[in-house]
Amino acid sequence: MLYSSGKRIGPIPITRTAGARIRSLHPGPVVIVGRADGYKEGRSDDSELHSGKETVAVVRLIKK
Repeated sequence: MLYSSGKRIGPIPITRTAGARIRSLHPGPVVIVGRADGYKEGRSDDSELHSGKETVAVVRLIKK
């Protein structure tokens, strides 16, 4: 996870196809980056995290 300020959070391992829930993030604009061996890096659209509101971001990874 990359905040617009340049602060990085992670890596956050995701072991389920359903994704992950992360509860300890600070509000603000973020871009979610996904990386896995054998796949091109994927990025979400710009998102804004708000306190007390769940935000869903989809990151698609495409095989190299």
